[in-house]
Amino acid sequence: MLKKQKLSLIVLTLLLLSVIGTLGFGQYFFRILFSFFLLVVVITFLPLLRQKVNYSYWLQVILFGLPMLLPAFLFQVKGISFAVGDSMSFVSFLLSFIFLVVTLFLLHCKDYELKLSSPTFNLNISKREVFLTILTMLYSIFAEEMYFRFFILSELKDYNHYLKILILILSGFLFVSAHYLNRWATTMFTYRNYVSQFILSMLSGNIFLITDSLFYPLILHITYNFPEIFFILKRLKYQQRHYENDEPFFDDY
Repeated sequence: MLKKQKLSLIVLTLLLLSVIGTLGFGQYFFRILFSFFLLVVVITFLPLLRQKVNYSYWLQVILFGLPMLLPAFLFQVKGISFAVGDSMSFVSFLLSFIFLVVTLFLLHCKDYELKLSSPTFNLNISKREVFLTILTMLYSIFAEEMYFRFFILSELKDYNHYLKILILILSGFLFVSAHYLNRWATTMFTYRNYVSQFILSMLSGNIFLITDSLFYPLILHITYNFPEIFFILKRLKYQQRHYENDEPFFDDY
């Protein structure tokens, strides 16, 4: 796993440095490059650190989110907006929402059916596990939107208003790369997941550039993860045990 992540890190370095040299984005790209490398280091080595030190699961969750949350507060001077926007913003969101739902159906319909019929679907789960797992997922969604939309797009949008497509593609590339470097990527994701992640990033990024608000990107991201939340809630019907675990079953850290 580490070999794959190190190789990916080298490729990312060469690609990003090439973009910097070609387009001359300067300090904006260096801040993004530095923060993304920090994120990669955390994704790669924090699970190993927890194995050695054996600290709290919730501390691990918080630490995973920090590299995505801190850049927004350290480098961005403008406030975070959750404004709904005007009617045109809503129309743009609605079109993005419909496109995302259709994408999820076309790419993952069979995956959802397989999950529902999987033997693991009938494994016991407590209400506490469900609550803590969903809470972890929502925290991760917020952290990702803060970094990949608010921080990265705000950095590049302030620099140049004429490279919108390139900016969205770069943000999407980094978004997918971060998921690819996940230690469970080979068991959790297929190429269809990476395609839908990229589409989610493009849609969320575009609506963020239109509204300058995280409200709609957060809704789109939650929509993307809603099938997982649905599966977790549905598993409660198969609950057979009457005790609670200290940690959620979705330990992706």
